[in-house]
Formats: sequence, C-alpha cells, structure tokens
Amino acid sequence: MNTNPLSRYERTRKLLKLWLNVPEVPLSCDDCADHMDCLVELLLADASPIGILAAVKQHIEHCHCCRTEFEALLSILRMERTDSP
Repeated sequence: MNTNPLSRYERTRKLLKLWLNVPEVPLSCDDCADHMDCLVELLLADASPIGILAAVKQHIEHCHCCRTEFEALLSILRMERTDSP
C-alpha cells in the first residue's frame, strides 16, 4: 500500500479534474479566442468538435467571459445565415 502523500494528492487531483471535466493543460482565454470562430462554424454545421476545438468548447463551458463572447458570435452568425438568401 502506497502512503506517499504526494501520490495521494496527485491521484485526488486527477480524479477531481476528471470529475470536473477540466483539461490536463487548460486553454487560456487568448487561445480560446483564436479558435472560437472555427468552433462556431463547426457547431453551426452540426459537426462535433475534436482536438483543439473540443478543448475550446470545454474552456467555454467553464469560463463565463469566453462563453459570453462565444454566445454573441454564435447569435450574430445565426442571424447572418437566416438573413442571407
């Protein structure tokens, strides 16, 4: 039985990250903003995000500021698509 407190801490941290669905290497808001338009286009095309876009989606789910920006961009593009012939 391993009673090393550091390994117990690491195991607990990893379990919490999985439970909270936090990426191992979190994406910054700047990185998220760089890819947000691609994610919006992908979601408007009813496709599933993979790779970096999945990380962007996950960041947006946890970051209020980025979620607000994402929802605004999504609304604008939806309106543009409905207005176009």
